Amino acid sequence: MKKYLAIVVCVLTVIICMPKVSAEASREVMEQYIPAEVLDAMSQEQYDFYASLDYDNAISESIDIPVSDFPEEIAPEGNRGSSYSTTYKTLSVTAIPIDSINYNVNLTLQWKQMPTIRSYDVIALRFANMAMSNGTQYGYQTYSGGNVNYVYNGTNMKILSNGFGISMNLVNNSISYLQCFISVVAAKASGAAIYGAYEHATTNTTLAKSKKYTLSSIGQGGVINFDSTVWNIYDDMNGVNISL
Repeated sequence: MKKYLAIVVCVLTVIICMPKVSAEASREVMEQYIPAEVLDAMSQEQYDFYASLDYDNAISESIDIPVSDFPEEIAPEGNRGSSYSTTYKTLSVTAIPIDSINYNVNLTLQWKQMPTIRSYDVIALRFANMAMSNGTQYGYQTYSGGNVNYVYNGTNMKILSNGFGISMNLVNNSISYLQCFISVVAAKASGAAIYGAYEHATTNTTLAKSKKYTLSSIGQGGVINFDSTVWNIYDDMNGVNISL
């Protein structure tokens, strides 16, 4: 009997001491927060990282911008019938826990109707009481038939102490969908908040001009504070924010 109890105790001890393995999120769950086209464009390492996140405790906010706000920016084929009452673009920010302190933060701009002007748009995240993990900043532009990958500290990326942004030169292809996505890992402190914005160039501009900004609450969308010589190039679209 004592031998039997000793075996049971040993087995229980092994079970208790085994490292806990996080359940992998299903593709269906992941697509609630990450566009399917972005998931398809990821490396296997990136995909595995996203599959390991705690989606049960994800925090997200989205806004829809109606076509009527920017009618001149819609491609002609989108200006038929009742299209002016439909959504022009949707901006979403999501914070997904990695652990009790670190979050994967994503910002997605989904074009519902294709823009006429295809130049350097700027998508950016600004943080309050959060510290980014440098090296984890990256982005994707996904569209019908392809994608553009923006790597850490690449030419199109601007990293500041309170966040980062990417200037994305929108593809000129004839396309039916277009999405812009950026991501970073950041650690929170007390009073942490995340602010995201996407500003569309309403006239053709250059990469150098598109990067003339700081990140500030007085900027467009509460995030992107363009230089005075650049401000009027962009559409000053509203931003999104969440608190942790």
